[in-house]
Amino acid sequence: MGPDGAKPTYYGVFTGVSAQAFPCTVATMTVAWSMRTAEPCVLRLRLVSPTGEVLHDLDAAKVSATRDVMVSGYNTITQEQFPEPGEYRFELLSGDQVVGSTPVFVSIRGEDTSHG
Repeated sequence: MGPDGAKPTYYGVFTGVSAQAFPCTVATMTVAWSMRTAEPCVLRLRLVSPTGEVLHDLDAAKVSATRDVMVSGYNTITQEQFPEPGEYRFELLSGDQVVGSTPVFVSIRGEDTSHG
């Protein structure tokens, strides 16, 4: 459920961003995530550059699970700047441990961003 109580609508799923020049700015993007846990935890979502620099670090959720449950949510990021082409990644962390990761390939418009 969204902050306004409405269910989120997914208009597309992407693993790539293309731009004519760098740095480039993406006006709005939403990252959906889910994980299974059986214990209380604090989740964070971060965006990491190809050089390992953390560009964005967000509180994702506080989970008070006492049994095995699936936890899902999403974070909306606005005006995110990508300084250069390369393989960025979103990481979901529980405490300081990465529990999930997905790549985002950022390239010059017209280059292949499929990577597999």
